[in-house]
Amino acid sequence: PTPGPDGIGVRVYASDAGGTEGIVIRQGTLEVLLYDGIVSSTSARTTPPLKIWSFSPAALKAYSGKTSLGSGYQFALKWAPETPRQPAVTVIARYRAPGGAVLWSTANTVSVTAK
Repeated sequence: PTPGPDGIGVRVYASDAGGTEGIVIRQGTLEVLLYDGIVSSTSARTTPPLKIWSFSPAALKAYSGKTSLGSGYQFALKWAPETPRQPAVTVIARYRAPGGAVLWSTANTVSVTAK
């Protein structure tokens, strides 16, 4: 194996309009998108991600938990066989509602260089 990181830890909180706490996702699909390098929230919509993880509400139950911020989901996501080539990656959560609406989180950039 190649030394260095092989995945990323991500915590996602969903909220409804006007809500201040994370809520449980009961329908639709939650996706976590991984981009190689620094990608803005705007350009992420047209840039192909390096990796996409998709979770149905049933699959999300295994990752759910409650914190002071409300209900949320904590993931340890391995990116193999895809491997970032840049010293940083960008992570974005995307929610696909059953009716076709798509909601995007802000872009979060994380260093992935070995320490």
